[in-house]
Amino acid sequence: MDDAVFLIRYRRSKWALNNHLFVEYLTTGLDLAPSPKRTADNPLLTLTTWGCHNAGMTQRSTDHQQAFDRLRLVRAEAIEYTRKAQQLAAERRDLIRQLIGDGFSQADIARELGVSRQAIQKMLAC
Repeated sequence: MDDAVFLIRYRRSKWALNNHLFVEYLTTGLDLAPSPKRTADNPLLTLTTWGCHNAGMTQRSTDHQQAFDRLRLVRAEAIEYTRKAQQLAAERRDLIRQLIGDGFSQADIARELGVSRQAIQKMLAC
């Protein structure tokens, strides 16, 4: 079990599984762990939550909180723009297919857009 704890800490971070109560729970093995029938709630498990999520975290100042708020906003905008770009790429692909169906070649469309024929092929593949 020590190898498993080491591996988790090595691959995730030094703070992973940094709660000794949780590590003890893991090292006892599931066959030795208390049965859910005997205890309705595991108070030790409840205590581990705080350490797992908060150990080693720095205190946030107002400036940091503003930076995190801005980060969330920028992330949300980036997600929205990605969705919009996907919608526009689908519309572009449909328009190219329509033009090809009307008799235009990929080379004709490429010349009109000022791109290569290969670029048109990539646009169709998306």
